[in-house]
Amino acid sequence: MTATVPGVIAWPVIVLMMVILTARYRLCRANLYDTYYNNLMAFVLVAQLLREGSVESVLARSSLITVTTAQQLGFVAMVFASCELIGFTMLWTGLSPAETRRQHRYYRQASVISCVCFLAAATRARVAGQTLEVSGGWDGVAAWSFYLLVLLVMAARFIWMFASELRKAASRRGRLLATSGLVLGVLAAAGCLEALIFAVTDELGWTNTVRSRLWLHGFEFFCIAVFVYILGAVPLIGKLISRIGLDSRSRAHKRLRPLWLTMTTVVPDVALNRPGFHAPSGFCDPAGLPVTSWE
Repeated sequence: MTATVPGVIAWPVIVLMMVILTARYRLCRANLYDTYYNNLMAFVLVAQLLREGSVESVLARSSLITVTTAQQLGFVAMVFASCELIGFTMLWTGLSPAETRRQHRYYRQASVISCVCFLAAATRARVAGQTLEVSGGWDGVAAWSFYLLVLLVMAARFIWMFASELRKAASRRGRLLATSGLVLGVLAAAGCLEALIFAVTDELGWTNTVRSRLWLHGFEFFCIAVFVYILGAVPLIGKLISRIGLDSRSRAHKRLRPLWLTMTTVVPDVALNRPGFHAPSGFCDPAGLPVTSWE
């Protein structure tokens, strides 16, 4: 369904998400962890954009796709986002990058199949221009099931990963990150189960939760996106701090620089020609040239 978060709140956050994602693709791409998480953030951003009313209106006016088609493609983007997060958790459990890539291909194939089945099951709602919550029906229940399959697998792996990290965390920062990830995983699992369970009970006539589900689903994606980007911003901030020389290692180098210059001035041959040693990065010899190693 269309996001209900006011545009005055949603759009500044979305713009900030775009900035963070662009910076991460530029600065945080050193390994497969970064690749999976960057892809996750990109799919989450696409899902949020496809649920924004102004974006849906533009797409509908341009006759590209209908509003309900955009909404359902937002669900598809969340499936692929969850698949990328599964790859991240596979690496975290200790699998080698090569083995992770090999196994993750099967999850991606399963995601594609799940999305095709979801779109097929949601055809009646899409043609009628209704959300899945309003459309109902057992085909709607099937659509929720196909959509949530990969998300539930992701949530289970995510909860397990961060629960393990919380037990092992020794620092305050580590505990904070583990707790944030655990909360995100629990919220994702609860959201998945809520959508499916209430779709079934409504169809059986036991409950009537359409209005409450429309209210919850109106901001659920937005909250998940914010959590994902907060977690993704942490290593990015660390990279930026390191680049501008405010991290602990750079500060230590600055404190040692006068001693280094004095040593290379007094005994340059001894200081620069000892085998097996490397000068601290960013240091220069007395002539002002960068010193990269002691040869």
